[in-house]
Amino acid sequence: MSSAQSWSVKGIDPKVREAAREAAARQGMSLGEYLSQALAGQSPTGGQPATTQHPPRPRSTRYLGSLDAESDDDWSVGTRPHDPSRLAQRIESIERRTQLAVTGLDRAVSTIDRSVLGLAARIEDAEAAATDAADRISEALEQFRAAGETLSGKLAYAEHSAVESKYAYDGAKGELDSVRERLEHQVSVAEEVARRAEAAASFLTGEMENGEGLVAKTLAEARAIAEDAARQAAEASADAVQELRRLQEEMSERLAETETSTRRAIESAVAEVHTENRGTREALLEEVVRLETEISKRVGAVDQLKSEQAALIVRIERAEAGSRESTAGLRQAAGAAIADLRNAQLTLAARLKHVEDTSGAGEGIDLTVLRQAQSDIAERLASLEAKTDSSPVSEALAAFEARIASIENGGVNNDKLEHVDGAVRTLDVALQRLTERIAETESTANTAIRTLEETVSSLGARVEQGTGAVETEVVRAMLEQRLDTMAQQVSQMVGEARHELQDQLQAALEGVAGEGLEGALADVNRRLAAAERRQAQTIEAISLEIRRMSETVDKRLRAVETRNDDAAGAAVREELSRMASTLEQRFDDIERREAGAFDRMGLEIGRLSERLEERVGAVENRSAQAIEQVGEQVARMADRFNQRQDILARELGERMLDSEERAGARVTEAINSIMHRLAEVEEHSAEAIAPVQKAVSSVASKLERIESGQDAIDTSAPRADA
Repeated sequence: MSSAQSWSVKGIDPKVREAAREAAARQGMSLGEYLSQALAGQSPTGGQPATTQHPPRPRSTRYLGSLDAESDDDWSVGTRPHDPSRLAQRIESIERRTQLAVTGLDRAVSTIDRSVLGLAARIEDAEAAATDAADRISEALEQFRAAGETLSGKLAYAEHSAVESKYAYDGAKGELDSVRERLEHQVSVAEEVARRAEAAASFLTGEMENGEGLVAKTLAEARAIAEDAARQAAEASADAVQELRRLQEEMSERLAETETSTRRAIESAVAEVHTENRGTREALLEEVVRLETEISKRVGAVDQLKSEQAALIVRIERAEAGSRESTAGLRQAAGAAIADLRNAQLTLAARLKHVEDTSGAGEGIDLTVLRQAQSDIAERLASLEAKTDSSPVSEALAAFEARIASIENGGVNNDKLEHVDGAVRTLDVALQRLTERIAETESTANTAIRTLEETVSSLGARVEQGTGAVETEVVRAMLEQRLDTMAQQVSQMVGEARHELQDQLQAALEGVAGEGLEGALADVNRRLAAAERRQAQTIEAISLEIRRMSETVDKRLRAVETRNDDAAGAAVREELSRMASTLEQRFDDIERREAGAFDRMGLEIGRLSERLEERVGAVENRSAQAIEQVGEQVARMADRFNQRQDILARELGERMLDSEERAGARVTEAINSIMHRLAEVEEHSAEAIAPVQKAVSSVASKLERIESGQDAIDTSAPRADA
């Protein structure tokens, strides 16, 4: 066995193992060498002990490491204290554990993602269920309204039929009255004819006294007239009676038809009303249950809306804080740039003073034309600043607020998403306008710096060449051209910005649908970050331009210092001091305007957030009021149906009691009649059985007498024999 190998022996006492290890340590040998030496010393004298052959262990288990005193009954001999396989095994186990931990974390993260997605799906399902519930409520209300309209129409039709029947009855009554009047008129005519006949008869009787011939003739005529009158009266009476009977029959038929039609209409209307009431009651009960569930869901949605509103307010506050921080950073950067410019100006002034002190007498330069050009530049800059002082953002925001106030006064109901979308769009427009203002400021500052650099370069060239007047005219023309170009560019940019701002505000006021609240807020955050980056880039560009200008001026001053031109140095120092003061004033004005613009922007954002909060609160109040009104209506309808149901139940109970009483009375009567009949049957049967009983009793008495006689005969016979 080599020292590089290890071997294991099982079944050894731990105490013996520790003793062998200590002995090997005292002799300065390893445990394997010590055991080998001990076995080699004992092998010649004694026989080989009976050992149990164990199968060889794998190589990975033979090279495990040092012994473990607290392990099981196997132990290793001659192991290495720093085995690479053990380290590799440990590293692999650590990697496996790490992989398992990472897998568990991935599973936990995926579980959280699934739970979040499930929660979002549940929220969407709840919103869809709330929308469906609102649609079902509106449909149920429409159905109730349609059923009410149908019932009212049927009742109105029944009332109209009753009114028409009444009108027909009144018309028939009027016709009957007219016929009666006509008959009375005919009777009066007949009476008049009879009176005339009587008058004629009296006249004829009077005339009879005068002559018998005339009497006979007149009597015949009178008789004929009387007969005609009587016949006419009889015919008129018969016609009147027939007409009266016909009218009476028609009237009775019409009244019967009217009564039957009215009764049928009322019965059909009542039956339809009952069926409609029953169906409406069942539908209302179902809708009441649905409404209770949907109201609870809507209450949960309102709570969720409140939490979203709170989150929106927190995000708006964060955006305001971020804008304030970015404003403060811009102010600090602008202050640092202005401080660098002032330091450069002080350095230039010191160098010019040194040039004045050290330079000798030189040739003076007439700088009146240059000063005139400088005054023209100052006037042009003042006019540009006056043009750019009017803030299109404030005007657009004021117009937007006026438009919102007019919409509120007009009573237009806007949704919360439209309000949020309009506010976000307005904020976006304001940020875009702020970016444009910063770009304009950057371009103006760059133009002014380049103009100053070119002016200094031209001054240096003029000092070198000594051609003051011509160079001054050239510089003046160049500056006028540059200022005109800059004024046109600024005017064009301002006009384009105004048109774009008006278009975006018009689109926002027309209620263009946005991408949702979360998307709008994310877009606002992205644009704020982009605006901050652009502002930082602008400040860096201004700093680079100022540094480049300082380097150019420094080069020119070094050239002037080497030349020792006293008059040119004094003129350059004076002009540079004026330009520096002008630039410092311009930068101060720009800083004040930017600070004012940022302050106004913060105030506008605050006002917009307040308006948004107020409108969201108003929407919540309207939603709560609508829910309360729907709940009150449902409660009232439920009370009405409960009252109707109680009345119907009471009437049904009374009818059932009446029917029970009637049934009990009928049963009692039937029992009494049956008992009476049974008594009669018993009486008849008793009467019928009485003769039979008499006959049976007589037969029994006869049999007894016969039996008694037979016994007497039997007793007398033995006596006779004796």
